[in-house]
Amino acid sequence: MPEVRLIDVNALKDKISSIKFRVKSPEMMAGLVEMKAATLREIENLQTVEAEPVRQGRWIPTEYDSYADGAPVWDKYECSECGHEHNGEEDTLTAFCPDCGAKMLNDNN
Repeated sequence: MPEVRLIDVNALKDKISSIKFRVKSPEMMAGLVEMKAATLREIENLQTVEAEPVRQGRWIPTEYDSYADGAPVWDKYECSECGHEHNGEEDTLTAFCPDCGAKMLNDNN
């Protein structure tokens, strides 16, 4: 599947509209102005998507069954956004909650 990027179409149209051409030929200027207008029309016809902001959450440790080097070894975590329970040690945690899709943050990001 090709990469899909969300962009601000109004900002793109403003940027294209603000392009100034410096050509001496009236025919070339007319062609460039028409090309700019055609590009703006094509942008208006592009497919759109309904997007939501990326939800962000954290895996919250909830249960442990042992200690290692004086610290608990957690084996249950919960999504801070939806409460989804993850069973497994820290190295099995996923970057996104499989239930609500929240991007899981950690202390490094």
